[in-house]
Amino acid sequence: MSFFIYKALSQDMNFESVIEKATQELKKEDFDILTEIDLKSTFKNNL
Repeated sequence: MSFFIYKALSQDMNFESVIEKATQELKKEDFDILTEIDLKSTFKNNL
């Protein structure tokens, strides 16, 4: 059995605005972001 969630984003939204919108929507539901990890720089430093 396969399960997935697919959400298409409009073309006029950039990555930063998507992150901001997601954060706002999570806060509306009383969720919060505990940490943010920059994977690109983390991998760059570790490799």
